[in-house]
Amino acid sequence: MMTVKLVIVGSGAGGVMAAVEARKNDKDADIVMLTKEKHFTYSPCAMPFLIGGEIKKEDDIIVFNEKFFSSMNIKLVREVEVKSINTAEKLVEYEDKEKNKKKEGYDRLILATGSYAFIPPIEGLDKEKFFTLKNLDGCEGIISESNRILKERSGAGALIVGGGLIGLEGAFALKKKGFNVLVVEASPKILPAMLDREMTEKVKEYIEGQGIRVMTGSLLKRVEKGRALIAANQGDINEDYDMLLIAAGTRPDTKLARDAGIKVDRGIVVDGRMRTSVEDVYACGDCAEFRGVLGEVTPMIGTFAFRSGKTAGANAAGGEASLDIALNTAITKLGGMMVASVGATGEAAEKGGINAVSSSFTSSSRSEYYPGGTPMTVRLVCTKEGLLLGAQIIGFEEVLGRINLMALAIQNRISIKDISNLENAYAPPLSPIDEPLSVAAGLCLKRLSLQLK
Repeated sequence: MMTVKLVIVGSGAGGVMAAVEARKNDKDADIVMLTKEKHFTYSPCAMPFLIGGEIKKEDDIIVFNEKFFSSMNIKLVREVEVKSINTAEKLVEYEDKEKNKKKEGYDRLILATGSYAFIPPIEGLDKEKFFTLKNLDGCEGIISESNRILKERSGAGALIVGGGLIGLEGAFALKKKGFNVLVVEASPKILPAMLDREMTEKVKEYIEGQGIRVMTGSLLKRVEKGRALIAANQGDINEDYDMLLIAAGTRPDTKLARDAGIKVDRGIVVDGRMRTSVEDVYACGDCAEFRGVLGEVTPMIGTFAFRSGKTAGANAAGGEASLDIALNTAITKLGGMMVASVGATGEAAEKGGINAVSSSFTSSSRSEYYPGGTPMTVRLVCTKEGLLLGAQIIGFEEVLGRINLMALAIQNRISIKDISNLENAYAPPLSPIDEPLSVAAGLCLKRLSLQLK
């Protein structure tokens, strides 16, 4: 049997898992990975905690090192830029850091080109120093510059554009280092893709209680020599800053695919097996386009990029794997607060024309009479037929397991009634006897019954 040549463009979570899964399915395949990164594969989600000092060394976030790639017999070619793909001749053309032009033939190709940081149109930004937290180079720059600034002046100001996951994690990291932090978010609420408004208000209140200023419904209009003009609800205001971080979201990196004639919409269009519109070409991770629980095109979360890479790698090596909707199960830790979500928000369902019902419930994380309990709020979203569409949880302990349980419920189309009847484990130091998920589900059932009357 002829040896299959598999070329993967990109070395993020999707690309690496594609290579690993391909190797599992075909021990003889010739696997080559081309990446513009100079670093071995690392965890981007760990970068805010590297900045904040919870993680002490850069090497600690390297997930797949040279020994790993060697042991898997995967050829990793770093610091190269792929310039074009000829799908008719099955050739990838690239340049190394010395600008030498090279070619790599393939039998099958996986595009894992990821995404790039979106930079909003801000007057004067092209003349100002600013940072993004998209890769390890950017993270290194933030650490170096923040250390320099704080050495010169304590209590310096950090301005962060974007109140999503990366922006808020970056805010807490810079606050911990000693900056006075201001977050500016264009949307009327922070974490707009994760939470409904009543949940974001609780998170915002906590963040501001930690000494971080948050301005929602506001736009950074102009920057000049450490001076920012912000269009806020109460009118234009000026703010001084010493460090500027842009965390305004990402966009799929689809240029290679588009130039090669591969079908692209918001991202590279793929089917459930991660096949693109061109035979023998697959795509996975942030560059690919997936659908959420409402059928909408949805941005990627790292864990789904990981799963899509496994699917692409298995199929490129002759497997029969498939992947359904993207639930985008997500969690973060902001100071002491954990914020988690899965599936659709109630506001997104309403915007999509779906008659959904939402209910929230707040309780203690432990039995109320047991010391040390902390507030936990659960919000569930379900269809009028009683199927779970989404869940949101904020609290200070025991959040992770609950959000994973709700992801499983959505995947397996478990009804809100079944969740309300969940037989949960109980011990006063660990949980209340009334499981918050079940109580929230029961409230959804009551609302559904009122709609039917």
